[in-house]
Amino acid sequence: LKEQNDIYHKEEGRHHVLMYAEFDSFIFIDYLFVSKDARGQGLGSKLIEKLKKKNKPILLEVEPVDEDDADTAKRLKFYQKENF
Repeated sequence: LKEQNDIYHKEEGRHHVLMYAEFDSFIFIDYLFVSKDARGQGLGSKLIEKLKKKNKPILLEVEPVDEDDADTAKRLKFYQKENF
């Protein structure tokens, strides 16, 4: 089995963290965080758009909506807005 380097990527900024794995045929978003101070300003959309420009299918996992955690519904709504 050939070891592949540079598959897992981490991008950090003052208001975000993006971790994803990029393979030959697809991208898997492992983690996307945007700070509360920066939400609603398009940062998350810009990060997703950057990955979409690679012209590969994108896979991600979103946890089920939990009525006791309002952020779960917000995350689902964000990804739906991004056409996932």
